[in-house]
Formats: sequence, C-alpha cells, structure tokens
Amino acid sequence: MDTATRELMAFRLENNLRAVRGNGEARYRIEKVGIEGGSAFVTTCLYDTVIIFDIADPTDPGDDIVYNEEKNSYETRWELRQREGRWYLFERVDLRSLKDGDLCAF
Repeated sequence: MDTATRELMAFRLENNLRAVRGNGEARYRIEKVGIEGGSAFVTTCLYDTVIIFDIADPTDPGDDIVYNEEKNSYETRWELRQREGRWYLFERVDLRSLKDGDLCAF
C-alpha cells in the first residue's frame, strides 16, 4: 500500500496534478472483519468523488483545469498477516467496482 501511494503521488507531482480541499471526498466504510487461520480479512467499501486538477500556474488556483472528476466506488478485501506481533498488509483483492456510481450507498 505504501508503494502504491508513493507511486500515485509521484505521478501527480510529475504531471502537476493536485486535489483541492472542498472539491469532493473519499468516503469509506468497513463492511466485514474476520479471522481465518493466520490471516485477518477486512472488507471495505470506498466512494471517491475527489476532483483532481491540472495546475496551469501554481500561483493562480483560478486557472486550474479539471483533470479527473469521476465518481467511482470500490469494494475491496484486504488480507493482513501477523509478523512479530504486528499486523501487516499482505494482499488486496478488488471484489467489485462501479464507475460513476456509488455501490456503497452512502
């Protein structure tokens, strides 16, 4: 997860992309938690309406151009495994997704 987040932020920085507070949000909910063998599983639902802007002139937010205004949702199952007494993310499986919709029913 850390690697994916760093890659996403590096892409946005390299391409002059940014989110602006107050322009969408990312809402999530934990749907289910369970233990199976040595793993914990957490199922989440995320609804992402964050608008990403292309920065034309960094000193003038008024000239930003909308780069991505999709409203997408994702249901994901996360597997965590314990190592040395701490839980670590092991795997993420995307169960369902919906482009331009809210499958989470927020």
